[in-house]
Amino acid sequence: MVNGRQKGAGFERRIGNMLMDELGIKFYRNLEQYRTKDLGDLICDVDFPFIIECKIRGKGTTYSMDWWDQVTTATIGTDKLPVL
Repeated sequence: MVNGRQKGAGFERRIGNMLMDELGIKFYRNLEQYRTKDLGDLICDVDFPFIIECKIRGKGTTYSMDWWDQVTTATIGTDKLPVL
């Protein structure tokens, strides 16, 4: 059986590495997301205009509306845009 938390953490690291390769900005997993509700998955040291929520699905390519609601809620009170 696959550990969902490990699967998600690995995907977040992979996306962070891809962003580093493309943008030259180092992204870190936001470990505070496990203690505080409504935070994005990836953060960086520069003022980045997006809140990033990373989700991986075993099959298919569609997203869940709950995921979109989660990332849009995380942007409330910020001047950032949601990215899923």
